[in-house]
Amino acid sequence: MYPKTQREAKRRAELLDEALQQEAPHRVVRVWLTQLAIVRASNKPLDDAKVQIQAIAGLLNFPPVLFTQDTLREAAETVEYFLDYKHLSAFLRGKLRALEAERERCLMLSRPQQRPQPVTQPAERKPEHVAMVSDLVKALTAGNRAETDRLCAALRGA
Repeated sequence: MYPKTQREAKRRAELLDEALQQEAPHRVVRVWLTQLAIVRASNKPLDDAKVQIQAIAGLLNFPPVLFTQDTLREAAETVEYFLDYKHLSAFLRGKLRALEAERERCLMLSRPQQRPQPVTQPAERKPEHVAMVSDLVKALTAGNRAETDRLCAALRGA
């Protein structure tokens, strides 16, 4: 859902901010993992899976907004190794980064637009300054230290 107004963007950013600051209750994570185990039809014995679900649920400290039916479906399709903490954690971190990026986009959209600053014309180059710079480049290239110092002083004073 892409916000259409600054007000919608601000409200969406606030909701995302609030949602991302919470931590999912252990029970929510455990239920999500159990559903994932059922969907994936793991060939692990039930007692082993329960122990592993309990252990992993205690480690997955993510916001509850990540433990939805949509993420369950996507995890079932994409997580290569079921009940592998490394893969589940990487999957959830990716989802968390996407929500954080959405929050940042909404915050940017919610800010009032700044008017562009008028373009100022560069100072007019005087022919004598152009000549001095040309002479300075020649002096630098030739390694003429005295001439370089003189020209630098003259340009600073001009």
